[in-house]
Order: sequence, then C-alpha cells, then structure tokens
Amino acid sequence: MRIVRKLGNTAALLVITGAVLGIAGCDSKPEPAPTPAVSETPSPIDEAKGRYTEALERAKQWQENAELARVYRRFSGTLAPAAPTPAIYAFSSLAEPRSTFEVEFQGDDVSDRTVEKQPFELLFNPIDVAVWKVPPDEALRIAEQAGGESFREAHLAGYTVLQQLSKMGAYPLQWYFRYETGDGSDLRLEIYVNADSGGVDFKREVKQP
Repeated sequence: MRIVRKLGNTAALLVITGAVLGIAGCDSKPEPAPTPAVSETPSPIDEAKGRYTEALERAKQWQENAELARVYRRFSGTLAPAAPTPAIYAFSSLAEPRSTFEVEFQGDDVSDRTVEKQPFELLFNPIDVAVWKVPPDEALRIAEQAGGESFREAHLAGYTVLQQLSKMGAYPLQWYFRYETGDGSDLRLEIYVNADSGGVDFKREVKQP
C-alpha cells in the first residue's frame, strides 16, 4: 500500500508539472520571421546622377578640377534602336582647356576618352547637378509632346536627334533638343526644356545652316 501511494503522488506531481509547462508554452509567442530585404530600384534621375558620380571619379583621374560641361546622346532614324543609345558625360578643365574628357555609358558598358574640344563647347558653363531634376527619358518625352514627335513623323525618310544637357550664359540649365531632317528638306526643330521645372522654355523650326 505504501508503494502504491508513492506512485500515485508521483503521477499527480507529473500531471501538475505538465499542466504548468503547457500553460507557460501557450503564453510564449514565436519570434517573427525576419523581413526579407527589398532592393529598391533607383529613380531615373537618381540613376542619371549615379552615372554622373561614376563619370566624375574617372574625370578626376584625368584632371582633379574637372567639371561637368554637358550630357548628351544622339539618335539616328529611330528613338528605340536595338542597342542602347550611349549617354555621354563630357567634362572640361581649366588645366587642359583644349580637351574634353568624355565618359560613355552604353548599357552596362562604360568607357572613357579624351577628345579635342569643339568651339561650341567654349560657351558652356559648369553644370550644377543639384539643379538637374529632369532625367533624360522624361526630357525626351516632353520634347516629343512639344512637337518633336510630329516633326519626326513628317520626315520618316531620315532624321537625327541630338539631346543635350548644358548651361549657357545666363540661361537656366536646359535640355536642348535638335531635330534635323535627312530627307533633303534641310529642316531643323529646336526645343529647350528646363532641366529643373520640366517646362518648355523655347522652340523654333528653321532651315539647317
């Protein structure tokens, strides 16, 4: 009988202990699973300025006082070629006034070169990148809506488009678009898009010089 009582007490103790542990287990909450890191795609203007930063590092190896003079790209016959249209960041330096240092981005490929400065480049002031708020593709869309698209459609037999970011004289930082025909009509459409506000500052259609 004594043995039976001891076993009974032991069994009761085990039941009580299990119940207490079960209650404690119900109160505990599992740790939340870690939130997976989400890689954010940079905005178009951040991407363009990121390229500027990379280009500036290369330009500083050319001349320490290098400053951005213009950003440009050229289209010929189409605005959507099979290969990406190169975007070129051009730098000037007072230490080498007869040369321009260009950094070219074509897709993931990056290259640089030193070329002879063209006379028209002497008119450019250094670009204040903080004022640059309209990215390249957005500027092109604005120019197309301002008359570029209809100009191209009227001259599908041949045309070229120069897109250029630059600062000249007292004018604001602007995207300059020069549409030119190649079908014998010798026409030129010029559109200036404000690189800060995105507004069209000026446009005109003239004969090519």
